[in-house]
Amino acid sequence: MNLHNALGFALVGLAMRVLPLIFPSLIEVGGPEGTRALWLWLMSWVMWGLTAWGVAGAAWEYRQMWLGTFGSEIARAERRREVLASGSRTVRVAQG
Repeated sequence: MNLHNALGFALVGLAMRVLPLIFPSLIEVGGPEGTRALWLWLMSWVMWGLTAWGVAGAAWEYRQMWLGTFGSEIARAERRREVLASGSRTVRVAQG
């Protein structure tokens, strides 16, 4: 799921949350306290949970850019670990 999909899920969840309040006669005879309204309320939370998952995934993906660690020692150590894990016998590490 990318960030655009997550925002789409947020909008659908918002619509599910607001629908029973705006159109209570379309949801159920009992008004916004009925079973259908409860299902929409619960599903809105599920949609918002999926949105949070998608945004957290995007944040994790771009964490290095946001933290500014592209040229730091952390990034070099990660690259060094990747090279060692790949089984390469020669390891060239740039100094500086």
